[in-house]
Amino acid sequence: MSNEIKISMPQTLNHPYFFSNIEEVIIDATLYQQWNSKSASEFSYELLASQKVQCYHPWEHVKEVFADVVNDWKDIQAQLDELYQQRKTSQVGPLMKQGISICFASLFWLNEKPIILHEWQKAIDELQFVPVNFAERMEFVLARPNLYQSFKVLEQFMVEVEKLFVRSQILKKKK
Repeated sequence: MSNEIKISMPQTLNHPYFFSNIEEVIIDATLYQQWNSKSASEFSYELLASQKVQCYHPWEHVKEVFADVVNDWKDIQAQLDELYQQRKTSQVGPLMKQGISICFASLFWLNEKPIILHEWQKAIDELQFVPVNFAERMEFVLARPNLYQSFKVLEQFMVEVEKLFVRSQILKKKK
């Protein structure tokens, strides 16, 4: 049974790269009552949570969801790698947007926080686990998302975020 909900775009997710000129979205809330591994790049959990709709909160279950998020990235990474090798840069836009979304999801969820896209630079300053020079490098990626160099920066982010995840889990066990 469908439970479609019309959601006004929350200020926290307002970012022109991801939601240009979008004021409302319609989401079937029943799809997000548990973990849906293919949804990390859609911000659906954050959209529902912003309206206080009961849904799964992946940022509260990092240990359970992180491997799926990384696997989704690896699928996208392989597709992007092939497109860049074939010099089909005109086709990389949607996949890069998914990859960048997954990068933000993995970074915020690793820190047990919902994703914040609006003024994300300020939001990451408050996170405990962040790759070195993340803001500067992500600004480059967002300004030129279809460049091969942006893809390589994104690849490096994901390697660094995976290492940060392992570090965070080790620190949790010590507590």
